[in-house]
Amino acid sequence: MIIGQYNKTEVYEGLCEWWEKHKFPVLDIDFLPETFFTVEVGEEVLYGMFVYRTDSKLAWIAFPISNPDLTKEEKKGGLEFLINGITEILKESGFKYIFTTSPLPVVQEALLNTGFNLGDEKANHYLKKIV
Repeated sequence: MIIGQYNKTEVYEGLCEWWEKHKFPVLDIDFLPETFFTVEVGEEVLYGMFVYRTDSKLAWIAFPISNPDLTKEEKKGGLEFLINGITEILKESGFKYIFTTSPLPVVQEALLNTGFNLGDEKANHYLKKIV
């Protein structure tokens, strides 16, 4: 497995197809940070996610997505590999903390398996579009 990094414009069209197949809302491209990280085996992308880099020592990993055309077995271990890879990249860039949220048990398990601690369990999330 290897970690890939792509500009969001390179992957956006394919990502929209994945979101639709997963019945996840398609996000506007301007809502997303510039870099999309992937974990790949050969020509296959197993998982991907975005990283928001703040002006503090905190980064936010967001919107993990799996390749909907692969089986669970084909993707096994990929999410943990991606999270660990992103963690190392962020550490090398001077970040000290990584934040994320997820309602999905498979993501929650991967986060706990890669050293994340559970924070709030009953928090609501709010978003305001200002333009």
